[in-house]
Amino acid sequence: ALGGEELGEIAYRSEVSAEYTFTNPTHEPLLLPLAYPFGAAPGYGVREELSRYTVQGAEPVLRHTLAASFAENGAPSIAEGPRAAGALRYDAPVTVYRYRMIPERGTSDWSSVMADFAGLGDPAATRVMLSEFSHTGMGEEDVIGIWGNSFREGPREFSLFVIGAPLFHMPEWQLCDHFQADVPTAGSVELIGSEESTFGALVMQKSPQSGVRGDDWFNAVLDRLSQLDGTASGRLTLRAGEDDLNVEDRLMRWYCFELELPAQGSASVTLSAPLFPTVMGGSGGTVYEFRLSAGIRTLVSHRTEVVTDQPFESSLPFSATDRGYCYEGEGEYGSVAFRILSDVPFSDDREGGSLWGFVPLLFPLLLAELLLEGAFGWFSAPFLWGLLAWIVFAAIGAVLAIVLTRRKK
Repeated sequence: ALGGEELGEIAYRSEVSAEYTFTNPTHEPLLLPLAYPFGAAPGYGVREELSRYTVQGAEPVLRHTLAASFAENGAPSIAEGPRAAGALRYDAPVTVYRYRMIPERGTSDWSSVMADFAGLGDPAATRVMLSEFSHTGMGEEDVIGIWGNSFREGPREFSLFVIGAPLFHMPEWQLCDHFQADVPTAGSVELIGSEESTFGALVMQKSPQSGVRGDDWFNAVLDRLSQLDGTASGRLTLRAGEDDLNVEDRLMRWYCFELELPAQGSASVTLSAPLFPTVMGGSGGTVYEFRLSAGIRTLVSHRTEVVTDQPFESSLPFSATDRGYCYEGEGEYGSVAFRILSDVPFSDDREGGSLWGFVPLLFPLLLAELLLEGAFGWFSAPFLWGLLAWIVFAAIGAVLAIVLTRRKK
């Protein structure tokens, strides 16, 4: 359904809905758990409203997971309570070590600080992470590091997070040029303090104030860290930094609900979502293209219906009905796309075009009249004939304008 008085409102206040009917062939009533996924707001300045996503026929509960595009194997499943991945548990102890890197005069602008954690702990029981992720070892190396400062920039502070069991012994930090261990630079790294926490508290520091359940946030961060870790499961080091604990822009939202199916009966639920267009500009005007998302595509395997308040120029053949202008057709598995051209509504161009198109044509004739008056005088024959032509042309334009206005009404 497309609706609104102006084109922008039509484009951005549109919605798509799908009705699903479930049938229970058994002789016992069933309680069917369902989940309706929807993604993040579009990237061109339109704020998505949660209220525009609706479930009619059930009472939904809002849940969150890491979005499929940021997960290794599609969208993770929705879990009750915090999950765990080896040493990364909600209640795992965390020791935060605060360091200060102090460069000496002549330090390279590409200075860095790094440490090799091979053999410093058990990867099944301990993981380590820096406050900022800049570098990781290759192959079997268990090295992580961050960019440092040059002498003129002064000291730089950073943190080491030890998650789970303590290290066997502390790392030896090395200052070098551009993460090249064989090109050392002058300076020192000193421990300036430490504090105790838990992995759950560390993760929850980045969570939004409201709107996301605590266990959903924790599990999304856990999945994000697992995705960043890739094939490095045998390493002690995590290829992540503190910024990776914030997954607010990487969340997929879900409405979870239960549908009661009577014995040998059926029940229906209707899902609705805003339908945002792809905006394409060009010399011919702005084009809004609507394309059903992957989550809705199977809906159009039987019948597709598009309804709009106004019959804008479109790639689909709309026809007038008592409900507005409609398109109905057999859908296909895949996407259904259609376009609305912003500058070419039927009511303006298909019924005669702009009424002001005649006005610019009168000015050249008026200029010619003034030139004739200057050359021959007010009552000369050329001037009078030109004046008559100007009046006739203006009269024809006025008559056409009246006819076109009545057609538009």
